[in-house]
Amino acid sequence: MQFIANLWSATPPWVIAAADVVLCVLVALALHYAAYRALGRLTRSANDLMRSMIKRTYGPTRLTFVVIALAYATSTVQLTYGQLQVVQHIFVLCSIALIAWIFWLALRI
Repeated sequence: MQFIANLWSATPPWVIAAADVVLCVLVALALHYAAYRALGRLTRSANDLMRSMIKRTYGPTRLTFVVIALAYATSTVQLTYGQLQVVQHIFVLCSIALIAWIFWLALRI
């Protein structure tokens, strides 16, 4: 047990932050997969419009899950004020683009 404590205390903060980001993204992808499996089963007997909408929004919603996971992961990472402003601005732009992409796909159905 002492070995793990020594290893943890000797680990650089950037390694812990990178592991946190990777873990958050993997959890987001697993949640997205589970949600779409459940939606696929729920809409198996639904009309064609609903199935088509779920099928076409797979990509944007997957990216949305990843962006939300990255937003959460970066909130746990120690960033300077300038870096935090840049990251928040990028997330706002990604959110706007994702919402526009989802609505564009929904209108094309």
